[in-house]
Amino acid sequence: MMTLDTKWEKFAGGPAVTKSKSVARVTINRKGLIYLSDKMYTAFGRPKTVALFYNREDGRIAVQRVHDRLELHFKFIKLGS
Repeated sequence: MMTLDTKWEKFAGGPAVTKSKSVARVTINRKGLIYLSDKMYTAFGRPKTVALFYNREDGRIAVQRVHDRLELHFKFIKLGS
């Protein structure tokens, strides 16, 4: 069993049950694909590309809008296109 230090709080919610397009959501699936709802993508400024960061110590992921010229950046792909 994993022991958590005092920096952690248990999330009181659960998986999103709404498919509403009015909710800003970010999800990650078992394959590691990150999905943004249209509302979240718009709030994020509709970037063409992003850089991903990982904080190994805290186990967190950060996403940053970046210029789309560097190959190491990730492009957004609209589902269904």
